Order: sequence, then structure tokens, then C-alpha cells
Amino acid sequence: MLVGVTEPATGVWLFPSGDASRLVAHAQHAEALGIDELWWGDEGIARDPFAVCAAAAGATRRLRLAIGVTNPYVRHPAITGAAAATVHELARGRFTLGLGAGGRLSLAPLGLAPTRPLTDCRAALPVIRAAAAELGVSDLPVAVGARGERFNRWASQAADGAFVSGIPLPLVDDVIGWARSVRPIRITLHLTASFDPDAVEAARPSFVHGLVDCPDALRDAAGVTRHAAEAAATALDAGDPEPARRLVDDRVVDLLCLRGGPAEIATALAAARDRYRPDAIGIGLLAAGADGVDAGLERCADAFRRFLAI
Repeated sequence: MLVGVTEPATGVWLFPSGDASRLVAHAQHAEALGIDELWWGDEGIARDPFAVCAAAAGATRRLRLAIGVTNPYVRHPAITGAAAATVHELARGRFTLGLGAGGRLSLAPLGLAPTRPLTDCRAALPVIRAAAAELGVSDLPVAVGARGERFNRWASQAADGAFVSGIPLPLVDDVIGWARSVRPIRITLHLTASFDPDAVEAARPSFVHGLVDCPDALRDAAGVTRHAAEAAATALDAGDPEPARRLVDDRVVDLLCLRGGPAEIATALAAARDRYRPDAIGIGLLAAGADGVDAGLERCADAFRRFLAI
């Protein structure tokens, strides 16, 4: 750890799959392991992350609960603001709402294809805050989660923080720079990681969504065209994972995901901490089904202990 640098909070991102009571138990387990924050995805048809956070709020005491990220399309922003205010109250101020444009994974199953994502998010943020304030919650933190320059410069101007997650390492410099370009908002940096080779293989086809919803520079680095990524994603959505599995070779996986044991992940986290000085740092965890989540959280906690000792 660099002298004079405050230790960042530690966190984990999970997809809310599996029985809802198990998801709440995962939050309790994360807190018992000393993890500071637990972020739940809001992508596609899964357990509702607002409901999970509400239940976890009553089952935990210290853990910060967060949604990373919702979008202005699947719910009206006023309803999002009311839901977020409700969870924030139940969690006694331990809740953060992540807001972004939404990607193919969350929107395509609903037949949604937004054409003005930044404009729509700009319009949604004051509505969310106004709805929360109407319910007496004026301190709801909203973090913007996005990859693009205009989104992150807007986050630096208007949001309380930036949730930098699912960003390939070659792009993190730019994203964090944009998010700090106007004022010093809170930066939460999560690196996608897996401790389990089987989890990587299970998730391999789904990485194609990251090749669709990304800057051209990343596809160029991966040697993948937009047309090929969209075709493979369409096949995956239709139930055929093989085109995506073939497209997402190990070079693509390594651009999008860290792989290794707790010691290797800890070293990567320490390098990211020292380079970017985030307020919070964490792991977007790939877990092989609900049975693997508790073991994954334990490995995350091990990695964090090692990381904090570096």
C-alpha cells in the first residue's frame, strides 16, 4: 500500500440468480467475511435486485448494498426512485443506486432498443432524485455505470459516483479519467474475475454481450467485428451458445476477465488500487451457479486480505 493513501472499501458484484432466500444469505455471508459492499446486477429476467436488497437490509448491519446497474427503460424513473428510497430507508443509509443505459442482456429480452441512452439517463436522474426526495430521502447516492466518454463526463458533473465495472483493463484509464474530469466523485472500480476455470467456461458465451456493448477499440483489440459479435449474441439469445463460444476465445476472455487464485487476483487489485486510487475496489464475480457463490465470496475475501497486505 502506498504511504498516505487511504485503503479503499472492498466489494463484490453478483448476478441475482438462484433462490431469493439464498441471495440474502449470500449478503449475510459477505458481511461476515468482512466485505464492505455487495452490488447486485439488474440485467434481464432474474430475481429482482431491489427486493433482494430490501430483504438483505434487514439481515445485515454494516454491509453496503447496491444495484449495479439499473436503467431508465425497464422501470419508470419515478418508480426506480421510490424503490431506491425504500431500500435506502430499510438499510439505514447503506444503499447505492447504480444507473446506466442498460445493455443487450437486460433490454433485448424485453424488446427494448434505446436510441438515446445518454439523453434518457440525463432525464431520469433528476426524476429519481425528486421521487426519493418526495418520500423524504434526500441523501440517496446515485452512481453512473457506463463505458463511454460522454456518459462518464456527465457522471462527473451530475452523479454522486461512478461504478466502473465490466471494463477491460486497457480501457480503465480513460473511463476513470472521464469520470474525474469535472469534479472528484466517488469511484468504485470492480474488475471481473474468476477463481474457477469451470465458471469461466460456463460464462464464456455470455462474454459476447460485452463485445456488443463496448467501444470499437475493444473489439479491435479482440480481433472481432461488430457484425460477428451481434450475430453471435443473436444466436445466444435464441438458445444457441456455440457461435458465441467459438468467438470468445481465450484472448477475448483475458481482455475481459482476470483468472487465477486469490494471490494472483490480489496482485491485480493492488496494481489497480495504486494506479487509479479508487474509493472502493472489488470483484465482479463469475460463479458457477448458486452453489458456487459462497465459495466464491470466501475466495474474494481471501483475495482482499492479501490485497490489503500489499
